[in-house]
Parts: sequence; structure tokens; C-alpha cells
Amino acid sequence: MRETYENKSSLEKESAFSRKIEMSWGCRLQKMHKHHIIDYMVINNGAAVAWLEVKCLNRTYKQYPHFILSYSKYMKGVEYYRTSRLPFLFAVRLDDGDYYYRYDKTDNYKIIWGGRTKNTRDEFDVEPIIQIPITEFKEIK
Repeated sequence: MRETYENKSSLEKESAFSRKIEMSWGCRLQKMHKHHIIDYMVINNGAAVAWLEVKCLNRTYKQYPHFILSYSKYMKGVEYYRTSRLPFLFAVRLDDGDYYYRYDKTDNYKIIWGGRTKNTRDEFDVEPIIQIPITEFKEIK
């Protein structure tokens, strides 16, 4: 079984980011159990309105031309979108801002073998991923 790499610091960062999203979007984020794979259900007026994956990254917006997301998380988000017709969103907190991507059924990203390749913690850090161009992300204000 894989070790969980979430720690107090990473959970605090995610919590602060989720609070900003709630304030900015006027919604509530319901943290989902890890077996759901996607981090949050976005709720407005008591009803689900979207699915949200979040990442807090130690990088800047223009540092790389894309953001990566594990293919398994991407496919789970696409599955949730297809079965519920609710948007699948991927939000990133960076050193210089917060941004989000909204899945579109016409998206066609390459699947590559990659992931955490510089400071690999275990065999699961390198896996099938997709690269989403930074130009597909909008700023969260």
C-alpha cells in the first residue's frame, strides 16, 4: 500500500487555497474521501455544481509551459463530468497566483509517462500524466 505524503503543512496550504476559492466563487467545497480520487465537490445552494481537483505547487505561472495532472485523476474528473454533466475543474496555487482549468469535451491532450521525476519518493510518483498548457488556465481573483 502506498504511503500518504500529505502532511500538516500541505493540508494547511490546501485548506487556505480552498477557502480562497470558496470566497472567490461564492460556493462551498466539500472535501471528498480519497477513494473518490478527486479532491472536492463544489456546492452552491446545497447542490453539487462542479468537481474540483487542487494542487499547491512551488513554482511560478510562467516557469513551465504546462501543468501536469495524473491521468487517473484526469480520467476520474472526466468520468464525473460525463455522468453528472457538472464541470470538472483543476485549480493550482502557485508562488505568484492562483489559476484554474475547466475541462472541455473537445480537449485532446497527449498522455505521457512522467510526474515527479526529480525528487521521486516511490515508484508511484512516475505514472501516466497529461500536460495541460498554462494558456488553458484562468486566474482566480
